[in-house]
Amino acid sequence: MKITVTYLQDTQIFMRKRGKQKEMQKFKTKVLSFLLTLCMLTGMIQPMGALVVQAAEATNVAAEAISTSEMTVSVSGTTSEDAEADKDHIFDGSNGTYWTSQVADSDVSDGSTWLQVDLGKIYTVEAVDYTPRWHNAEYWACTGNIKKLVIEVSADGTEFTEVATEDISSKIAKTNNGTYFPHKVSFEATDARYIRIKGTESYHWQEENANKYITVADLVVYGAEVTAPVEVDKAELNGKLS
Repeated sequence: MKITVTYLQDTQIFMRKRGKQKEMQKFKTKVLSFLLTLCMLTGMIQPMGALVVQAAEATNVAAEAISTSEMTVSVSGTTSEDAEADKDHIFDGSNGTYWTSQVADSDVSDGSTWLQVDLGKIYTVEAVDYTPRWHNAEYWACTGNIKKLVIEVSADGTEFTEVATEDISSKIAKTNNGTYFPHKVSFEATDARYIRIKGTESYHWQEENANKYITVADLVVYGAEVTAPVEVDKAELNGKLS
């Protein structure tokens, strides 16, 4: 009988200790959840979801030729109504079809002559291929071919930022060297929807008309589509951690 009572007493002591251990474990879990939530709310650490988003955004760096299916073209003006229709040929891959601007207000460096491409959405852009008119596949010295190229970009179509200037005057020459163009102009990757082509110097066979027009035969824009970041619902996350 004494042995039975002693056994029961030992069992009760053991169960009380085990219950306290469980309560202590629950308390530690709640404290840890609170600390994790506090750190995420204050930005000290990020939830795994945010880390996944950052890794996905890093893959957007690889730039390819952007599809022209959603692109539209606008211009400052043209030499004639017939020429204006040619602005839509700048994506046809031909250096024989082209667009030529109207006469500049003073000269092309005043910014009054330009061709603008709306990509249709925001991309991270980092390069443009420019091809001028190749006259009868004989030479690149044609009216309006840009000798000093300027590229500007914009996210909203209103505020433009210059991202590249390039002197290609040595290629605008009376030569049938077909390897001269397209000419790739690379620049720091920038988020933009609009690309604007301008120039500060351009060719004309009559010296008095030099720097009065710009001409674009073909364009290719390189970039990667910008993916919107995934938003994490902190309230829902807190509920899962509690």
